[in-house]
Amino acid sequence: MLLSISHANRRLVKHRRIWIAALFLTCCALSASTHGQTVREHEVKAVFLYNFGKFVTWPHDALPKKAPLIIGIADSSAFGDAFSIIEGKKAQNHPVEIKYNPTVEEMASCHILLLNYEDDLMTKIALTELAGLPILTVGEREGFIRWGGMMRFYMRNNTVRIEANPKAAESAKLKLSAKLLEVSKIVER
Repeated sequence: MLLSISHANRRLVKHRRIWIAALFLTCCALSASTHGQTVREHEVKAVFLYNFGKFVTWPHDALPKKAPLIIGIADSSAFGDAFSIIEGKKAQNHPVEIKYNPTVEEMASCHILLLNYEDDLMTKIALTELAGLPILTVGEREGFIRWGGMMRFYMRNNTVRIEANPKAAESAKLKLSAKLLEVSKIVER
């Protein structure tokens, strides 16, 4: 029993280090140049999406053992290859796959979905179509949480921050970990 506790503590420390590294990236000031700032901002968001995969619990039938954790990026045109840094890594023993520019039908197979459309109407339509499905919806638009989204990226002092709507996640049968909620601004619609 002592060995299993020791092993569990090592895993906890390892996960805590990864999470701290992601927070460190987030808290660091971004590059002064516009291009460099955009690239780093996108990489930070990619790391956040990856870490969401570690700190969210899906229903067993939504994410069976050894199935890939699919992260959908609704509009990948602005992100370039920022998501290549997380593709193929593992989150909760699931290999991470990235699905770029999925249709609404393809979005239904995602576990995490970044709805980063410039058009608010497209975002609202996707949220309506996917409501109740066990998909962690993440956005960037100011009204995203109010429209039913679960997590939102926003910028403050050149730093990527996150808002969380735990009730929206709960209605989709997702559980956000206490560690994730600790680093999030809690907003309910």
